[in-house]
Amino acid sequence: MRAGFVGLPQSGKTTVFQALTAAHGRALGPFKPTEPRIAVIKVPDARVDVLAQLYRPRKTTHAEIEFVDLPGTAVGGSKEETARLATLRTMDMLLYIVRAFQNETVPHEGPIDPAADLARVHADLILADLQVAENRMQRLQEGLRRARPQEREVQERELTLLQRIHTALEHGTPVRDLDLDPDEEKLIRGFQFLTLKPALVVVNIDERQLSRQDELLAAVEPYTRHRHTAATTMAARFEYELTELEPEEARAFMEDARLAEPAARRIIPLCVTLLGLVSFFTVSPEEVRAWPVPAGTLAPQAAGAVHSDMERGFIRAEVVPYDDLVRLGSMAEARRHGLVRQEGRSYVVQDGDVIYFLFSR
Repeated sequence: MRAGFVGLPQSGKTTVFQALTAAHGRALGPFKPTEPRIAVIKVPDARVDVLAQLYRPRKTTHAEIEFVDLPGTAVGGSKEETARLATLRTMDMLLYIVRAFQNETVPHEGPIDPAADLARVHADLILADLQVAENRMQRLQEGLRRARPQEREVQERELTLLQRIHTALEHGTPVRDLDLDPDEEKLIRGFQFLTLKPALVVVNIDERQLSRQDELLAAVEPYTRHRHTAATTMAARFEYELTELEPEEARAFMEDARLAEPAARRIIPLCVTLLGLVSFFTVSPEEVRAWPVPAGTLAPQAAGAVHSDMERGFIRAEVVPYDDLVRLGSMAEARRHGLVRQEGRSYVVQDGDVIYFLFSR
């Protein structure tokens, strides 16, 4: 799972990145102003902690997501900006960071307007996707004249789809809003359209605006009426400063600001939801671990997430729902109550399943 940060200059996207990293992750490599900043973030999941208390394993492993903060703006004509775009296209989703905070020491072009900034970021990504579509359409049109009959059929289908995408983009519609069937999704997968990726809008506020969160979210709502899109707020500077305090002192500041919980508790699970993932768990005295997989994953592919040998030699999965296992206290008790199910190759893994895979070596 990789999530890339995009935003206009002075939006505070690096501060958002730093706050999330300090609270729930670890940075990969030293900080270099001209290179992407990368951090691995633990996905908060109370179920993992409860299972760890139950099994007291040697190791507890949460699901993880990789956050990538790219220096500078997202799009443009320079080589550096082209390289940034290429990196963004490898992301599984994007976080759009827009500024609402007031700070005279941090310059901003024109009045502070998160909706206007979001519109600019959206337009930039639309333009980048238009260029990809146009370049490919031009190559297809040139190649159709000398294509063999079988090749021509495939290329014409691709060209028709790209023309449809191009028309949508020209009207400001992101690719993720289109009704694409599985074959169409496969056709365009290699283009890595930026507006096809799930999007989370983070409105970066200051602590004085915490009481106005609903108002600020309403301002950007017209720009978030898209599929696989959500919005939230974060007082990034305030929360980053909290991570530098002792826990008791940080809690006192949160109470004074009437901040119920850190924004990371909303942002990280929102990313998982937008990515369309569910988590199953494996438990033993050695390790309790969460495994994120796409919704709809079948049991053999889930086994493959644990180890490729398990998928190749898959026999069956022994499954118990998390709630039943915790209520009864052990897998043995769940078996005694007849709550451990034997599932085969066609079983669709559900969020919260605790699974033991049987496989041949």
